[in-house]
Amino acid sequence: MKKFILIVILLLMAACTTETDQIADQYPELLPDEGYQYGLLTVGEDITFEELRDRGIGSINTINYVSSLERADERYPLLELENDPELVLLDENGLVTRVNSLEELIEELDGEGE
Repeated sequence: MKKFILIVILLLMAACTTETDQIADQYPELLPDEGYQYGLLTVGEDITFEELRDRGIGSINTINYVSSLERADERYPLLELENDPELVLLDENGLVTRVNSLEELIEELDGEGE
């Protein structure tokens, strides 16, 4: 009985340490290159690293741009994108938030201590 309980505990611990969402598993190219950073998918709004730095954001280290909602839906159907423009912020575990403007993104990151 003790062995059974130990095995269950070990399996639960293993499941907790690899907690990523389905988006992270399906679209690893959208994730940041390093931990404690963010990846950004921009749909319909081309945002540059320079723009982000000028606005005081340094925690995004990957940006992927898709010109239209239709193309984004074709490439990333699991995201179920609805707006153009739409900005999707991801960390190493997957989806963090989605917003419709750079200003909203800045507010979200300011709320997280950026």
